[in-house]
Amino acid sequence: MSSTLLQTDGAIVPVTPTNGKFFTLEEQQELVGGNIQHIYLQENGSWTVLVINEEGKFEGLPANSRATRIARKAGIADADFIVGDMLVCTDKEADGDPNG
Repeated sequence: MSSTLLQTDGAIVPVTPTNGKFFTLEEQQELVGGNIQHIYLQENGSWTVLVINEEGKFEGLPANSRATRIARKAGIADADFIVGDMLVCTDKEADGDPNG
């Protein structure tokens, strides 16, 4: 899987961890613009992690329709939505598994 940043303007930007294996907390925070929240999505026997800004709604970040559609597959409520940019990566990349 190739990690991507889904931006609110619709852009899909490929991203790679600086160390080549996993995103540090600081990298995740920088990519989504603040404190992070992980949403886990299991597909075809593997885990994908959706990394969002956990305070994005309080900060008034713009809605991200593409990110919301993906997050609904992970079980967020139909009335809920994602705001701000969202990092999509593997669980090993998000959780700092050095063996990743």
